[in-house]
Amino acid sequence: MKRLFSLSPPRLWLVLALAVGLTAFLGIYVLEGSANTPAGRLFDSYLAPTPPPATANPTATPALATRPPATPPAAAPPKTTLTTHTIRLPLMLKQYPWQLAYGWKGVGDPGQLDAHPSDGFWGIYPDWWYNWGGEGSYTAKSGSRTMAETLADLEAGLQDPRYAPMIWCPHDVKSDQPTPEEAANLARRYPGRVWLMFNEPDNTAYQCGYWINQDPRYHPFFQYSNWEGLGEYLAQQYILYYDAIKAADPYSRLFAVGLLALPMPTLSNPWWRDGVPVWNAFVTELADQGHTLDGIAIHAYPNSGSSFHQNCLTGPAGYLDYGCVQRALGDAHGFFQTQSGTAAKTIWITEIGSLTSVDQQPWTTTRDGFENPMLSWFSQHIRPGQDRQYVNAVSWFSTHYKTATEDFTASNLLNHLQPELKQLTAVGQAWRDRTCPDCACPGPDCP
Repeated sequence: MKRLFSLSPPRLWLVLALAVGLTAFLGIYVLEGSANTPAGRLFDSYLAPTPPPATANPTATPALATRPPATPPAAAPPKTTLTTHTIRLPLMLKQYPWQLAYGWKGVGDPGQLDAHPSDGFWGIYPDWWYNWGGEGSYTAKSGSRTMAETLADLEAGLQDPRYAPMIWCPHDVKSDQPTPEEAANLARRYPGRVWLMFNEPDNTAYQCGYWINQDPRYHPFFQYSNWEGLGEYLAQQYILYYDAIKAADPYSRLFAVGLLALPMPTLSNPWWRDGVPVWNAFVTELADQGHTLDGIAIHAYPNSGSSFHQNCLTGPAGYLDYGCVQRALGDAHGFFQTQSGTAAKTIWITEIGSLTSVDQQPWTTTRDGFENPMLSWFSQHIRPGQDRQYVNAVSWFSTHYKTATEDFTASNLLNHLQPELKQLTAVGQAWRDRTCPDCACPGPDCP
């Protein structure tokens, strides 16, 4: 950044002193941030890229990093219009704390029994994590909720700087979700976060789409396969939250839309064609309203409406068809690059896993048959200069459902069958141990 103005010698020295002081002040926070997170991760600090890892006990419980202070007021502009001198002020604010560059490996829905960020989720220590924010606290799912309970859960997560808050569904259709104004209040207190906007609004199986479909104003979206109407509606709701959150914290970023169905233009099966028209209508409506998209959140599951298309396996074998998911991700990535509103945008895979029951598929089978092949594929495609370098965050979706008749799932990172042991499953161990140093920040978010 360049500022051109004339200053008398005393004022010039004052500005230079202020610049030096600002640099030192922010440098202190970078050092403090790296001291408060576990050593040896892809990012030892959420403020700056990882320095060479220090030797540390990897089993030690880390202290949570201190929440960043409120956004400082902008400095008053110099009271002159002359342009005799050129002053270059430091741009340290780019790294602290508002241009966050997360590592690639996170955890979705980590509310596993008594696992908690204070214990690193039983030693997983994800580089970033989120929970739905609409379905319960860290330790339990709940039925009827209030917006106050949802806000309390979001605020509890926001105490950890690795946490990415989610607006699970628009308040317009689900009253326990934050309004745009309530979300803005949180953004004002916790600046610089990535906000995940909406969870599977195209899925009526008790995801956000269920609540949209229950509303008589929007039921025809699904009844008549009006995917364009759904995309326009989601864009309109996104804009309400975008304007409110950005006004409260201009350094925040909003990623959308978390559809179950990936946009795959080559899809031949009409049952799973909704991803393309939803995205087309969503991006078009944003452009028509003069808004932009900060980033893209997608889901990628085998043997489902998420990625199923040509030559994919079906039945139990489909839950391990990593090739199907890889083809679908390539197809979706190609689609995003052809759209003016999504080209070159950061992509986060906020859910990936194998959602079959433990009886059908042991954890070791999930690890060897799906998780490890996908992790290897990511490391071969999302590094700088590779063909999907804009995918710079991946979250393993870990669930913990267990009832008298249902025991899910082979995707679980934690052993919910014997919770008293507090053990990682084979899937959890592989997720914990898999590193990709070159994948830490391959996308356009990098400093």
